[in-house]
Amino acid sequence: MVEEVREVREYGEARLIYERIGSEEIIHSYELLQQFKNTALWLIQVYKDYVSDNEDEYFVNKIYRDENGGLWLTREWVNESKQDKDVLQIYRIY
Repeated sequence: MVEEVREVREYGEARLIYERIGSEEIIHSYELLQQFKNTALWLIQVYKDYVSDNEDEYFVNKIYRDENGGLWLTREWVNESKQDKDVLQIYRIY
């Protein structure tokens, strides 16, 4: 008899669907990106994710819940020392 081992993740698994780095856009899933853009979203949390010990550089993470209960995460790079790093990432959380 073989037992099935299932990995359970406490916060779900995130799938990257879109990245903007400077002027370059990378769309990993056009269908999910359209779903993110076309649905009503409610912000449920905002928090900072520091990149290093340098508190001038961090990601602002925003978690959204759509009208069907699906979760989404956006990450936007912030660099308060005025070095331009235009980075945005959008994830679908399962």
